[in-house]
Amino acid sequence: MCIFLFDQQIAKPQFDALPDSNAQWQTYTYDGGIFAFETQFWIDSSSDTLINGDFYLNLNNAGSYFLHDNGLGQVYCRDTTDTDHLLYDFDVSEGDTVFDVFHLDLGDPLFTDMVVNGVDSVLIAGKYRKRIDISPAGVPDPGFFYWIQGIGGNQGLLTTNGVFFVSIRPWLHCMSANDTIQFDGSNFGDPGPVLSVGQPGNCFSTMDVPERVLGPSQFTAIPNPSTGLFHLGHTTAQISIYNAQGRLLFQTRDKEVDLSAYPPGVYTAVVQTAKGSSALRLVVMR
Repeated sequence: MCIFLFDQQIAKPQFDALPDSNAQWQTYTYDGGIFAFETQFWIDSSSDTLINGDFYLNLNNAGSYFLHDNGLGQVYCRDTTDTDHLLYDFDVSEGDTVFDVFHLDLGDPLFTDMVVNGVDSVLIAGKYRKRIDISPAGVPDPGFFYWIQGIGGNQGLLTTNGVFFVSIRPWLHCMSANDTIQFDGSNFGDPGPVLSVGQPGNCFSTMDVPERVLGPSQFTAIPNPSTGLFHLGHTTAQISIYNAQGRLLFQTRDKEVDLSAYPPGVYTAVVQTAKGSSALRLVVMR
């Protein structure tokens, strides 16, 4: 469960960075261009709650994260340590660097310095919205990663990192609010099916979802962390192993994954079965 906190600002007009009710986000993640799994977040009319005298909105299906919209263009994500991390900043200019931007990478929190390559507006569902062109510091601008007012990031609400060259890549496929489709990811990089922006409906009523997949809880690695040897328990599944930079290291159908020859660090196992695929972090410690 993820929770939004919205402040009332007096000194300057309120900037609505994200919707405050009745909204849905649907992210598709691809492995080497092939659909891997889907993530859904939503807020609804029953999401309102009061915590310590402050008004909150619950973002369902997001784990133990909290979002705080300060009404000035910044959105912060608070984790289980009660620390606020910057998720979006719409009060920026071209050439700015936004430091320590929070995003999730296959469920793990990461922080990246983002360069603002441009600021403009884009017409979406009949409304002009502020759009920020971003890329990680030190990485050439690919020209199609954005923060979009009222939508979020075009790589997903919590997963926009501006990185293109990795194999496992998320895209925001659909965003809807007030029972209207607000965003079609096929216009912003997502290779998924085309949606009808501005038409009635929500992201979870569109019947265009690729093949359903195993949920993350359907397989585990034992032990994890490990000194290098992991037991995944899938004897017929194809398992693809990636390093932290997203490079494919090897593929196997063995239920034992051996990373003993690789340095300590975090690796990703993508398990492909007849029902679909899912991803799991493998941590090597010595």
